[in-house]
Amino acid sequence: MKKTEKKTGTKPPIQKSTTKQLNYWPYLIGILVLTFIVFLPSLMNGFIEWDDPEYTYKNPYIKDLDLAKIFGNFYFSNYHPLTIVSYCLEYKFFGISAKMFHLDNILIHLCNVTFVFFIAKRLFKGKIYGAAITALLFAIHPMHVESVTWISERKDVLYTFFYLAAIMTYLMYLQHDRKLLYLGYTFILMLLSMFSKGQAVTLPIVLLLIDYFMENKLKMRYFLEKIPFLAMSLLFGYLAIKAQGESEAINTDYSGINSLFFGTYGLFLYVSKFFLPINLSGLHPYPSADTRAFSPLLYAAPAILLVFLFVIIKTYKTKKEIAFGTLFFLVTIFPLLKFLPVGDTIIAERYTYIPYIGLFFIVGYFFNKALTFSEWKKYAKASLVAAALVTVYFGITSFNRTKIYLDNQTFWGNVREQYPNYWRANQLIGYDNYQKGNFDKALEYFNTAIEKDKYCPPIPYSWRGITLLDHFNKPREAIRDFNKLLSMIHSPKEQIYTETMLNLGLAYYRIGVYDSAFLIYDKMLVLTPNDPTLYYDRGLAYTSKKDYDSAIIAYNKAMELKPDYTDAILGRGILYTDRLNKFPLGIEDFKKVLQYKPNDKDANADLGIALYKNLNFEAAVQQFTKVISISPDNGNAYYLRAVSHGELKQYDKALSDGLQARKMGIKIGDDLIQRWSKK
Repeated sequence: MKKTEKKTGTKPPIQKSTTKQLNYWPYLIGILVLTFIVFLPSLMNGFIEWDDPEYTYKNPYIKDLDLAKIFGNFYFSNYHPLTIVSYCLEYKFFGISAKMFHLDNILIHLCNVTFVFFIAKRLFKGKIYGAAITALLFAIHPMHVESVTWISERKDVLYTFFYLAAIMTYLMYLQHDRKLLYLGYTFILMLLSMFSKGQAVTLPIVLLLIDYFMENKLKMRYFLEKIPFLAMSLLFGYLAIKAQGESEAINTDYSGINSLFFGTYGLFLYVSKFFLPINLSGLHPYPSADTRAFSPLLYAAPAILLVFLFVIIKTYKTKKEIAFGTLFFLVTIFPLLKFLPVGDTIIAERYTYIPYIGLFFIVGYFFNKALTFSEWKKYAKASLVAAALVTVYFGITSFNRTKIYLDNQTFWGNVREQYPNYWRANQLIGYDNYQKGNFDKALEYFNTAIEKDKYCPPIPYSWRGITLLDHFNKPREAIRDFNKLLSMIHSPKEQIYTETMLNLGLAYYRIGVYDSAFLIYDKMLVLTPNDPTLYYDRGLAYTSKKDYDSAIIAYNKAMELKPDYTDAILGRGILYTDRLNKFPLGIEDFKKVLQYKPNDKDANADLGIALYKNLNFEAAVQQFTKVISISPDNGNAYYLRAVSHGELKQYDKALSDGLQARKMGIKIGDDLIQRWSKK
């Protein structure tokens, strides 16, 4: 018996010493280098029209770093002031640089990979193999690309940084016999995580799971010491719901009993994409967006909860690594399931950034067993081969996926590839084309958004109406879109209601139905009396009605509300010049526009015309010369400079400009050309 005890007692020390002798730094450094290579293409990416502008160059806080305002207000339907501060600091040192925003996301991700490695190492009691595979999967899983490569998801990598740091200090708290100093560190780090993103509310439950895993039991003391953490979670959870509610982001279309099925279906998708990350997309809309019909799989989805419950019951005593990993995943993913239907997507790949750590931990547990336990040695080679294949597949997939975030066309094109009928993908590809001046293509995508997804919201109607009105001269078709849009808006307090009413008034003005336009303007005066656009539009309508005094009053009011409102200044200048023959006042207005926009084509040309009409021919020549330098293909500018030269009796120059204007398609009478030629 003694011999057997001695024999069996010799194995654990040998295994333990072998594990201790393993130098973990090569593993960690190798993982970090591979991770950086995988995400390297993202440094070539720019901003995409999906929150990036609002968080960076359109962010009202980014230039000032006013901490009182940042911490005292919601921003963009969220409360994440520390994330906003990070953008402000980047702007302070590097300006608006997409490359730096992407680089910082990668660097924070590398820190998070390091944290995952050391946390897993501690939980695996120093066994390196399990820690390495857990960190590796966290580092390069394709579902994590969104969190790292999307500039707007700084909040994801940043809150995770503090979240994992809090877990690290909590493990130190346990290691040092629950010394309160380390618990204090954990509390502070949780607060910083909460200030980065509300998703950190799950941390107190995770700390209890660590108690279960490390201590093998849960004492009442463990619950009591988490009360301050739970109180913080409740507070920030309330703030997150309030921030989402203010923007009406909670989707009532999927509430009620349907939310149960959507929530569990989302859980099923997260699990399936953990094992097989295919058909990835920047957005995953609710299933069957074109018909809203439920599939049998949707109704069967709640069964996945029974599967998880079975696994937990079977393993919580004998194989706590599996129970811990499963519970970690469920606890951290549960608040993100669409039991509370926010937005119009069923899942988001970024939501897996922390929850998948639990599932990676389970994989690490089995991988470690295969490499270190003699009874599992038969699985060692297969495990190494599987790890190598998964690393190659995940690495290549993630490397290629980072390129999807290059620009609007690649990003939304990928979403549209996965979901061709999804209104948002078509809408934003259309918007990108609109911004680039490709109005035919823009209209095509707006049409697709409306026709293919009959449940699409008002936005595509708005942009199709604007495109028809401003670029196709089809105000009557635009009016139909604006009226349809108004029938879909729930409250006149919504910003889109104000914009649509103003566009509708402008469309009526364009077809000469001034009474309808003024009815809209009068209604909007009650709702938004301080909207400068409203007064500008009234100025246009009054001008067309030849009520010039009222038009001047309207333009003046617009400029009073917004002194740099160049459209209103330009409109008043044109009125002075073309209708009232008050050329000096027109000149003054055009010069004021050019103070704000020195290269504005319209203001430069209008200034030249006003100078000509005011008989300032030399100044007019100089001004039209500037117009030509800005727009070399502007034939009308050559013609206007020609007649200005003619007034100055500079006939050779007048003839040269006149002939050039003719080449560019401007109709000039032969008598004028002959007169310049003779003289």
